[in-house]
Amino acid sequence: MKFFWFASSLGAICGFLVLLVGYSSARSAPQEAAVAAMAVAAAIVPYVFARSIQLFGQAERDERRHAEILAVLKPSAASSGHEQSQPAAGIGSSSPVPQAPPLTRTN
Repeated sequence: MKFFWFASSLGAICGFLVLLVGYSSARSAPQEAAVAAMAVAAAIVPYVFARSIQLFGQAERDERRHAEILAVLKPSAASSGHEQSQPAAGIGSSSPVPQAPPLTRTN
């Protein structure tokens, strides 16, 4: 992975040098535009490649992590014997949201 980020940094430096040399030797606006396009390509292409490899690896790690979490949660839900129970409302409740008191009718 570090190799690709090194290549990306090297591409940025090369792009900068191409831009400096190209602008000094360009004689018209189309030549300057072509030099600028080559400089941008020299900087962006290695970066995009390194970033795509990084995200591909991250997606695989996330997928493994999610599978591990589901594997841990699945047996605990099956072993309880019933669906999720509702926590008791009121004092001592573990819910961070305060519960409203039950409504009572007075005549």
